[in-house]
Amino acid sequence: MIFSIPKSKYSDFYDIARFKLTWRINIILALVLPLLTITLYSLGETSVIPAIIGLGVCVIMLVILKFSQSYVIPTALFSVFGTFLCQWTLNFFLQSYHFVDTMWIIIIVLFTYFTLGRIWGIINLIFNVLGIVYYILFNLVDSLAGLKVLQIED
Repeated sequence: MIFSIPKSKYSDFYDIARFKLTWRINIILALVLPLLTITLYSLGETSVIPAIIGLGVCVIMLVILKFSQSYVIPTALFSVFGTFLCQWTLNFFLQSYHFVDTMWIIIIVLFTYFTLGRIWGIINLIFNVLGIVYYILFNLVDSLAGLKVLQIED
């Protein structure tokens, strides 16, 4: 079945857990990102582009996981592309609502710490903190000024 976790090459309990987590998080994102893409598109949000790219990256990671039976490359891709997409959305799509960007960043940092270790986690955390600081210092005012008022239609 497409959702079942493929066999991994690991015998260590922690590596098996890392492999399973990487598989499961990408399956969940492969199911959620199309819904997010449709929602963003229907709202006319320009941030639909990173959602489409993120979906493509998730599918590629699932294929790599299935055939390589290793979590290392897909996890590194998740860490790098996830961070890039979050920072890109945060700092270059200023008219978008950034309600969940910091939540995505936290998830990516924690995922990186668990799967790739402390050094990768610290590097990822520093890069994300710098991106958030850049957003606050240089883009927050423009972002808030360009937001449309959300209205619920009856």
